Amino acid sequence: MTRHWGLTLVVCLAGCGFSSVEQRNIDTALNAGVKATQRNEFSEILSAVFAHDSPATPIIARYAEDGLFRSDQVQPWRPWGMMFSSATASTAPGSATTGLNVWKLDRRVPAVANTLVHERAHSFGFLHRCGETRAANLCDVAYVAGDLAEALSSHSCPGEPVCPALAAELQKRGLVKDCPQAREACCDP
Repeated sequence: MTRHWGLTLVVCLAGCGFSSVEQRNIDTALNAGVKATQRNEFSEILSAVFAHDSPATPIIARYAEDGLFRSDQVQPWRPWGMMFSSATASTAPGSATTGLNVWKLDRRVPAVANTLVHERAHSFGFLHRCGETRAANLCDVAYVAGDLAEALSSHSCPGEPVCPALAAELQKRGLVKDCPQAREACCDP
């Protein structure tokens, strides 16, 4: 009996799908992300934030052309030994799928939508220029797009500091009142 349970546990860690509750929450987050990325403000604000950054332009266009992931393109990701990692997802550049960290799904729907929109930039081929941390890349197109989608779907700023240029655009348009923002622009805008 112990061997059978151990085998089941290994198989489950390697390939179980999302629970029905997790899948329902992911689908709700995908829907919120789709609605946010289809709003006129999404492309307008991204274009304003990245007016000087021509490499961001094709990524912005891809959101309009290709949309967000489909439900079947979002897979469970169980980073072994990384239960306490801050990584919420993983997407290979150019990949048609993304892996959501199952240990990090207990978040508000707009926060999961943020992650899905962010990861979609990677599926479009975008790579962070300044390593893998949020702090170092706060003003790159993936983080700004994700934070913007969260703000548009929740009518508030994400709980973490956002790119100062994004905060300024959101406040200028009256979409949010106050945004915690980074004290300085990071390696991008």
